[in-house]
Amino acid sequence: MGGRYLMRVERYDNNYGEYRFRITTMAPPRLLESEDNNSTGNADLPNYVLQTGSRSAQMAGFIHGNDTAGDYFQLGNLGIGTTINLGLDWPDSSTLSASLEIYGPAGLAAQLSPATNVVYGTVTNGNFYVRVSDAATTRGLDAQYLLDLALSDSTPPEITSVSLPVEGSETTALISSFNIGFSEGMDAASVTDPANYDLRSAGPDGLLDTADDEIYPLVPGAYSGGSSISMTVSLSPVQAGPVRLTISQNLSDILANGLAAPYVRSFTVEDIGAETPNNDSTATATPIAMTNEFADLRGGDARGAMQGSSDVDYFSFTASSNDSVVVGADSPLHGTYHRLRFRLVDTNDTVLAELITPHYDERGQTAPFTIPADGTYYVRVSPYDNYFGEYRIHVMAATEPLPLETEINGTVGTANAMAMTYSPSNAIGSIAGYVGHVADNDYFEIGPVTNEQTILVGVRIPTDSGLVPVVSVYNSAGAYQSEEGATGDGSAEVRVTESNTYFVVVRSGENTGGLGKDYIMDVEVLPTAAVVIPNLGVTQISAPSGSIESGDSVLVSFIVENVGSAPTQEGAWFDRVVLSSNKVMGDGDDHPLAIIGHAGNLAIGESYTNQNMVALPHGISGDFYIVVYTDFGDLVNERLFEGDNIAASAATFPIALADYPDLKVEDLQVSGSNEVGQVLSIDWNTANRGAVAVPGSVSERLRILRVDNGAELYSKDYTVSGPLAIDAVVPHSVTYTTVQAVAHQVVVTTDIADDYYEFDAVSHASAEQNSASASAPVFNYYNVTVSSKPVAGGSASGGGHFPAGTIVHVTAAVNTNTLPYAFFNWTENGAFRSGTTNYAFLLARNYNLTANFGLPQFSLTAVRVPETGGSVTGAGSYDYASTNVLRAYPNPGYGFDRWQEGPTVLGTALTVTNVLYGTREMTAYFYELNPYHTVTTASDPAGVASVSGAGNYTNGNSVAFAAPQMTTNGANRYIFQRLELNGAFLASTNEYLNTFTTLQPSNMHVVAEYTGQPLEPQVRVVNRSRANPVPATTNFLLDVVFDRSMQPGIEPLVVFTNEAAPAMT
Repeated sequence: MGGRYLMRVERYDNNYGEYRFRITTMAPPRLLESEDNNSTGNADLPNYVLQTGSRSAQMAGFIHGNDTAGDYFQLGNLGIGTTINLGLDWPDSSTLSASLEIYGPAGLAAQLSPATNVVYGTVTNGNFYVRVSDAATTRGLDAQYLLDLALSDSTPPEITSVSLPVEGSETTALISSFNIGFSEGMDAASVTDPANYDLRSAGPDGLLDTADDEIYPLVPGAYSGGSSISMTVSLSPVQAGPVRLTISQNLSDILANGLAAPYVRSFTVEDIGAETPNNDSTATATPIAMTNEFADLRGGDARGAMQGSSDVDYFSFTASSNDSVVVGADSPLHGTYHRLRFRLVDTNDTVLAELITPHYDERGQTAPFTIPADGTYYVRVSPYDNYFGEYRIHVMAATEPLPLETEINGTVGTANAMAMTYSPSNAIGSIAGYVGHVADNDYFEIGPVTNEQTILVGVRIPTDSGLVPVVSVYNSAGAYQSEEGATGDGSAEVRVTESNTYFVVVRSGENTGGLGKDYIMDVEVLPTAAVVIPNLGVTQISAPSGSIESGDSVLVSFIVENVGSAPTQEGAWFDRVVLSSNKVMGDGDDHPLAIIGHAGNLAIGESYTNQNMVALPHGISGDFYIVVYTDFGDLVNERLFEGDNIAASAATFPIALADYPDLKVEDLQVSGSNEVGQVLSIDWNTANRGAVAVPGSVSERLRILRVDNGAELYSKDYTVSGPLAIDAVVPHSVTYTTVQAVAHQVVVTTDIADDYYEFDAVSHASAEQNSASASAPVFNYYNVTVSSKPVAGGSASGGGHFPAGTIVHVTAAVNTNTLPYAFFNWTENGAFRSGTTNYAFLLARNYNLTANFGLPQFSLTAVRVPETGGSVTGAGSYDYASTNVLRAYPNPGYGFDRWQEGPTVLGTALTVTNVLYGTREMTAYFYELNPYHTVTTASDPAGVASVSGAGNYTNGNSVAFAAPQMTTNGANRYIFQRLELNGAFLASTNEYLNTFTTLQPSNMHVVAEYTGQPLEPQVRVVNRSRANPVPATTNFLLDVVFDRSMQPGIEPLVVFTNEAAPAMT
């Protein structure tokens, strides 16, 4: 606020003596520095004024005597090629000789000392600063400076990174957040505007840009000019299917340069059992797909992410009465005091079992819980400490009587006791569990086993488990027990030579432990002499050799031998052959090659060799194993020896990626009228961007869909004649007449029958993105007609033929070349529409608008001086060039003097005539007819009293006319009656205050009127009962009336007389 300010100086500690200070004021837009801005970390941020491609600011400061570090100012996070222009000036009183330095990400970038101007072009991206410092020991109280900063750059910023899956890839990641990197500092408002981002998945129809697309609003994190920003995905995680992120060109850098083009990242999310949005109650729980791993064991997986301390996620599954259920969980971002709570609950949210991940481990499982009744049950996940991020769930449900393991059972001392069923010939038992990680060991106590008995162990795994089980047998001292035959696999035969309590341990081979690595372990104890069992094993695998490419046919050879103690009873089974990047069958990276049938029994020690040509999958490359599963389907009864039926080749063999075509729909363009009923032209190119020619013709499909609901409006198939050489381009052009006023989605897909395997620089999935789409809004059109009235008053523009939904702007322009016309309003068929010259409206029908003009009205104002002098008629608002008459009417006591407009006297007549070409103000001057007054006074009767107030007066003077209320003159007294002015009644009081006005006459005679009365009482009336002469009587009454009140104690004297008799009293 402007005004007068004071500086107060007072002692703070014990400082005595001289002091000095300087007061600096600075007018905007120049700002004063703030101390301590003595480093890049404390640098001042100038108030930059932004224009497209540039921004500038003005600062001022001083380098005080102790300021050896100087003053730092932020230039911002700049891109390569930004021009920094610095200008330095000083007030006349400044003592400073200054140095200018520019600092960038690598330190000092430019310096000039002493300096007045520095121009520098950035060669790296990053944060830049300017430093003003003392160049020649000139700092001090008067070392002031003025700094002008200007930055210019027309280079668009770039998106340097997006932490989403790479373009065209497939991912199993759970996506709930990601980061975006920039080539330079960005405008915070544009970067944090959610409208500049579009993240969507294809929805149920598997196609992007159709009505069922799932849109994921993004919540930008805080941003203050750095090189990256974090994004949180609302309604996360992103669901399975094609996904696309589009970043708008509206993202701009700090110099208002937008992106050169929208940034697009496309990829595919695989079905990973991710939580569905808003699964925060049992009613909206995400279903867990439980699969029948075995007849008596089911399992299912789910993944989710904690988004905040109040986030709660529910997952549902069905279970039957007496099922044993375990919930296992992994929390990959686990840490001390960053834990999760997993609860098994029923429909009433009653807790049935609970797991709180321990401080020391990221994983765990609930204790087995026996389901009380058929129905739906739930896993409830919530933060226990401050855990945020991804988690994984695995649910196991075992049908009675199969039990589930209980953790922790990682040692002989903590082993689970197996429930063995004993008979005269053997003892058997089974238990289910999962190997939670690569170091997880599950120990089970099978009880005492005597000499000359054999322990048989076999592990069954689901086909999609991916677990490579390894079983071993230990005694109570923890000593490993030697096995018969092969070791390190999923079966074991241990011949007991010493009675003891024995334990079986299940662990993972080939580092295959993890959540969901389920198994059922079967144990049988029987006399050694009774062990007569066939056991099929793959004893040798020969991998292909030579130069091999994907898609080639190669020779695969393997040997299967009966290494058991009995011939096979069955004479037919199947062997499965897969290609794998590891030695694990069933972990998701397998490529099936063949299922080969075998016919014939195998005696003890007998084998067979299988040699077959198999076709390698297309699109693969790298080093691979051949993995063989003999007796795939378990047709041969091997008792518990099924666990060693899988083997892998000893070494890998290389496969090179073959050349493939890559069909693309390119340059899809939709042109033509967007008015319904008109023709759209649809053009595109079919191109082969692969590394090999397409050998035959290609089938394509053109589809036109409604954007709002995905309904198909048109579909037609086309054939592109082949072959198509590398980089061959085939143009297409078709037309379509629109029939509905809706937004159209044009989709062209090539190779609709998937006749050709394709591969591009990224992947097969990327190359198979064979569709291109383009939007074409189609509207009903309406006419907007505009006209002006009168035509000479102005013009109207903005009419035309527009699509529905257009915001139409019509404009009225006034014509003042000959007459001063003014715009009045827009009307339609006489109805008012707008009072502004620029009228905007949303078009939904035809309009016929008229811009109405007219000559302006001006005000004619009359002023009265004085206001009491009279009245004026004729003032008001009138049309341009109209003739008007003002008439003055003097009030009584006033006369009219003149009409005057400003200094110009217009006349003395009561009327004045005007022609209006603009606003006018005229003054009617009146004058007083009786400005002076001569007053004389008297009494009536004359001379009986003195009346004050006589004299000479002017209007506005005041005087009191006063006469005594009563006066005595001679034998009479006189009583005041009233005051008269020039013979007319003035007042009934003996005092009257008179203020002189022009309404009063110039000569005024004021008279005080009195009535006289004798001083002695007077008999006014005598009433008697008899008239004269009074006869003799005894009844004669007299009534005497006086002229005033008499004293009652004094009787009046009455004398009676007659002519003869003496008087009587």
